[in-house]
Amino acid sequence: MSQASKLLWLRKWLVRALALFGAVLLIVICTPLTGWVGHKMSGGFNDPDGDVLIVLGGAGVQDGILGHDSYLRAEYAVRAWRGGHFRQVFVTGGGNLPAAPGIRDLMVFQGVPAAAITVESASESTRQNALFSRDALRAMPGTKILLTSDFHIYRATRVFRRAGIEVQPCPIPDAVKRSRSWSNRPTAFFLEASEVLKMAYYKIRGWM
Repeated sequence: MSQASKLLWLRKWLVRALALFGAVLLIVICTPLTGWVGHKMSGGFNDPDGDVLIVLGGAGVQDGILGHDSYLRAEYAVRAWRGGHFRQVFVTGGGNLPAAPGIRDLMVFQGVPAAAITVESASESTRQNALFSRDALRAMPGTKILLTSDFHIYRATRVFRRAGIEVQPCPIPDAVKRSRSWSNRPTAFFLEASEVLKMAYYKIRGWM
């Protein structure tokens, strides 16, 4: 193949790739696709009650501000605490800028007793959330409720159960909320698509 033919072939496939990207973006922005996928990934929204509320951290603290998904989970955790009969809260999520301490601080600010909250801030993945929390959670008696974002709940629930921690899922409307605004739908789509890849990876590794 000559140099000119190679350039022509490359140009043709580049145009096709851009056209496909544009079509996908148009579908994502102009249709309720991301909201529908978020509902499906959640398995159905519910309001389970229990003894121990497990809150999974998402994006950490940057410039003193808690990441959007972690903030949303903290707010719904406060709501769950107020509306249920939980005795303890276990917040897990670490990394370079761990979300767990920020979630705890926000919950305490909104009236959840600091003495009722345990924090694990060393884990850097969903699998580590489960493994690093396992011993502490096993020492906490009662029904355990796992709270995280709608797009994350399927994998998180199965990872915790695989680690030997029986939990009931409590998804919160994260991607679903984002999908209500057309400008936030691409972000919701990215979260859902990346989560599907993570599910596949975790399944291959036998972690869920």
